[in-house]
Amino acid sequence: MKKKVFKELPLILDRSYKTKFQTGDTFLVKKISTDKNGKVTGLWGIYENKPELGLCPLDSNRLVHEVEFEKVIDVCDHCGEEPFAPKSKD
Repeated sequence: MKKKVFKELPLILDRSYKTKFQTGDTFLVKKISTDKNGKVTGLWGIYENKPELGLCPLDSNRLVHEVEFEKVIDVCDHCGEEPFAPKSKD
């Protein structure tokens, strides 16, 4: 069985993303803070349906990131796990 693999794209300033909340609000990213390794540590932005709240903090894992197709892999039909590569006889 084949399985498509996608990778998350980094968040971009001044772009709207849908939240993972049940309401599906959209969040306009205005500020992104990162650590020295480039990992996102905080986001600030505006809920587009509630602009009167002003700039609000939000954890990056609460947004639906855009994804990009990476590759197709073979997985086991029974359990869905990737099979191990056959061992070479060296």
